[in-house]
Amino acid sequence: MKNLVLALAIGLFSLPSFAQECPPHRGDKNLSAEQKARKMALHMGARLNLSDEQIKELQPALEEFHKKEEQARAERKQRREELKADLAEILDEEQMAKVKKRMEQRKGKMRRHRFHKEMKLEEAEEIAE
Repeated sequence: MKNLVLALAIGLFSLPSFAQECPPHRGDKNLSAEQKARKMALHMGARLNLSDEQIKELQPALEEFHKKEEQARAERKQRREELKADLAEILDEEQMAKVKKRMEQRKGKMRRHRFHKEMKLEEAEEIAE
């Protein structure tokens, strides 16, 4: 019984050590390009020991980058929708159902890959520090 209590206590106290800090890009979907640029500039400033002046110079470049990324994302989404419409005209319902199923599978695979890639990146950053 004592061993069980001891094991539980050790487990509970060591649990916070496994908690990881979220990368700076998570949860940024609802932020504007200006907000993303500011957040990224501050993050880079802390990581790279940038001066306040360097951060101010960096922010417009990051803002432009995020604006272009948003525009490219919107264009990709539009092209995907156009492709889906074209496929719907060409394929029958059964074929279209297969295409949609395959797209969902690929989407899930990409999410898992992205998660593992982020984990490896975090591990590399920790090693570099």
